[in-house]
Amino acid sequence: MTTKTLPILSFAKLATGMPMPHLLDIQTRAFQSLLQPDGKDGVRSDVGLERVFKDLFPIQ
Repeated sequence: MTTKTLPILSFAKLATGMPMPHLLDIQTRAFQSLLQPDGKDGVRSDVGLERVFKDLFPIQ
């Protein structure tokens, strides 16, 4: 019994793939923007946990 190998056809337009992003860096930057640990009280931008706290606790 003989097996016949068929040629492999590639329909890809790019010769090489894209480089893989540093996934841990993406997670740590997203976590830093959520917490904003380097911002002082009252100086933090209105994103992340700061926005959640302002929306849930509108006590002035």
